[in-house]
Amino acid sequence: MPIPELEPSHDPLDWLEILRKEHSPFLDRKMVEEGQILSLIQKLQENLFGESEEASESIGSDDNEDWTF
Repeated sequence: MPIPELEPSHDPLDWLEILRKEHSPFLDRKMVEEGQILSLIQKLQENLFGESEEASESIGSDDNEDWTF
């Protein structure tokens, strides 16, 4: 289930509702617990947060490179 617009700052409960609406056959309330989906969304957000920190650190480290010859 693609969720390309997910950001670390988004409310996981909002995404839970979006996913349930768009993928109701797979995320039926009788089949999958709300806590499971929320946990997975939060893990994705944590990964996104980690990736964004790494990207900003690598960009910042480029500023310190000496390009003189």
